[in-house]
Amino acid sequence: MLVFILADAHLELIPRRLWKHPSVKKWCRVRGRKPWELMLDQTLIFSAIKNDEELRDRGRVDILHRALLLILDSSLCARGIISDIVVHTKRGNVYSIHPDTRLPRHYFRFLGLMEKLLVEGAIFASGKKLIAKCSNLREVLEKNNVKYVIGLSRRGRREKLEDYLRVKLKQYKRIAFVVGAFPSGYFSDDVEEIIDDMISISDKPLTTSYVLCRIICTCESLLL
Repeated sequence: MLVFILADAHLELIPRRLWKHPSVKKWCRVRGRKPWELMLDQTLIFSAIKNDEELRDRGRVDILHRALLLILDSSLCARGIISDIVVHTKRGNVYSIHPDTRLPRHYFRFLGLMEKLLVEGAIFASGKKLIAKCSNLREVLEKNNVKYVIGLSRRGRREKLEDYLRVKLKQYKRIAFVVGAFPSGYFSDDVEEIIDDMISISDKPLTTSYVLCRIICTCESLLL
């Protein structure tokens, strides 16, 4: 069984200091919502965050959206090989997404669902909890009985992915992959501390979607 952890994802509500900014007020009128109920999205309120040193590189929710759809669309997911999909946010919050979840493909519907998640802490469908908040990453690993955690980063040791996974998938029955869900930079400390082995598959920066495609396709060729 496999677990995918999307680390340091940009998933947070608009902070208080931006509530009175004109672009935030305008977006609130469009959505008919209060600012504390809306997602911090770089594209939608960029003028509000461009001069904020802490926030100007945040708000890339689109990266997480594409990543989740890639995993949920995979044959690994359809065949029941993925036991959990985990979102770890830049703020340190952790959410577990059941592999049976059908996420909206339309970005603004996805935003609405994630806003509901951040406000309410869980998403239910037909009485079943599909997305739940967890205490921390170690809780998720224990729940899924993960035996080995592999992180993918430019800081890692260079490996040929197919050869590497051929060995690891035979050694361990339950593996977690950690992939950054951010546009640039490196894993936060709380993410790095759960990783057993950090590897790199390229000398150049790679997008989250590309790295996930490589992992999924390689695992499918080895397991299916």
